[in-house]
Amino acid sequence: MNKQLAIALLMLCSTGANAGLLSLLDVATLKESELEMCPKITVEKMVNSFFEDPEWTGGKAADGRKLVNVSGTITYASQPARAMVQVWMQDDGFSVEALEINGRPQPEGMLDLLLEKMCQSARGSDHTGDPQQQAVALPFTGTRYFNFGGESGTQQSITIAPNGRVTLRSHGATSVSVDYQGMYENPLLTPAGNYRVHADKIYVTDEGGDFPDPSECEVIVCETDLSVP
Repeated sequence: MNKQLAIALLMLCSTGANAGLLSLLDVATLKESELEMCPKITVEKMVNSFFEDPEWTGGKAADGRKLVNVSGTITYASQPARAMVQVWMQDDGFSVEALEINGRPQPEGMLDLLLEKMCQSARGSDHTGDPQQQAVALPFTGTRYFNFGGESGTQQSITIAPNGRVTLRSHGATSVSVDYQGMYENPLLTPAGNYRVHADKIYVTDEGGDFPDPSECEVIVCETDLSVP
């Protein structure tokens, strides 16, 4: 082997080793980090409490951004399913960007729901957690309007009081009816409809509070924006 070829191979191996080391560092950093919506619980604990046989892999996307994929088996629609969460690593932190279940991309609301359940699962095994932190946080207070039917649909509103009292209303052309009153929960399961409510969006769920299969959302509107009056 000539000297130039040996040097080229050494540089290639060194580059590959450095890339592998950086990927391992990204994985280790993510494992030890916390999400704002789940303080005092590491990402690793969230994953281990919810995923079976979790796998962590680091790498780079085609555009050069660093990423970590976390995959494993979860229960989805009462059946085992393979889930993958994709996280973009940044110099000043990270962002959870995408979710796939059985190879199918999921809506943003489904990702939010998964993270909520992972946090709840991790807190359930954390007997030192602050009980006040386990209370359901209100997404907003006041009134927001929404319409799943577009221009031809019925305008609806949701009002959340500071004490957690919820009122759902339907707004007709000449009258307003109260569809539901009760305390806020997440998910919000009511005779008037089943929802997950975020600060700026509202999502339709099934009777158990889970998001419908993505194929159903190709037929019906599963999410819409909340607007301030």
